[in-house]
Amino acid sequence: PVTGTLTIPPGTPEGITRMRIAMDWIGNNGNGQPQVCDDNLFGEAEDYCVNIVEGTPPVCDAPQFLAATDIGFEEATLSWSEIPNAIGYHLQFRPVGAANWTTINSMTNTVAISNLMICTAYEYRVETLCVGTMSDYSVIENFMTNCPLPCDEIPTNLDTIMVGMSEATVSWTGTPNALAYRVRYKELTGTSWVELVTTELMNDLLNLNECTDYEFQVKAACDVDTESEYSESYFFITDCLTGINDLPEGITSLGVFPNPFVDGFKVTMELNKRQLFNFQILTITGQLVFEEDKTLQAGRNEWTIAPSENLPQGVYFLKMSGNDGQLVRRIVKQ
Repeated sequence: PVTGTLTIPPGTPEGITRMRIAMDWIGNNGNGQPQVCDDNLFGEAEDYCVNIVEGTPPVCDAPQFLAATDIGFEEATLSWSEIPNAIGYHLQFRPVGAANWTTINSMTNTVAISNLMICTAYEYRVETLCVGTMSDYSVIENFMTNCPLPCDEIPTNLDTIMVGMSEATVSWTGTPNALAYRVRYKELTGTSWVELVTTELMNDLLNLNECTDYEFQVKAACDVDTESEYSESYFFITDCLTGINDLPEGITSLGVFPNPFVDGFKVTMELNKRQLFNFQILTITGQLVFEEDKTLQAGRNEWTIAPSENLPQGVYFLKMSGNDGQLVRRIVKQ
């Protein structure tokens, strides 16, 4: 047997009226719902005389003990006491101060709502639906969606851990509320940034060009897509460890690192024969700020050049003059 419950709308006149019950095969109708005046080729309709008399509506109390749980940035779960005789509930909510309510019909006393505004105070209320009647709305309760933590601190202490010919490892000091970091880098003369995302406090930059000036910046990424501003740029130069065809005769390899440097830097040079070298550090205007003579042996040589600690930050040129020619490399004092 098929059973169901009918709710007589309030204000329906008392007395004899006709009630039609129609049944139809769902496949015969596009919306699956038989209509009062359908042909019902695959079903039937029966009419009944119904005598509507005055009755007493059931007790229909307003919900109590409203609660908001599982509150997030854009969602919350609202619940209230279950009411005897209830056949459903109307939940209404809105931002505090808004004119219009959003209404949700619910068959249960718990509703999960979403697509809320971040960091916003909301108010809500509920009414009970009973057979033939409904309660008043409950008292209004409030909740507030979560607010993202501040994300205005910018990463600091940008540096390079390692710089090679075609790669570099960069690092920085993180910020308290960051969940990740966005790193971007480019050639100093370029216009397009390469962007990376990491949860670490360092990142590898790959496929760089040899002997080229680069800059990189970092920003913090926090909750709900909030981000800090990008840091100031940190500049570095990839290694100039080149083949013999790019170096004077007798020098097979050359390396200058770290570059940029703070207190000093190392020079590695591999020679075919013993040579006397003169090393000079010049400003971009050609002023001599450091000079050293050094005899290098055949094979691999490695030593440290430490200019004066009072050397100002900026761009300089390292000029290396040997028996078979000279080399110039750009260096940066941080």
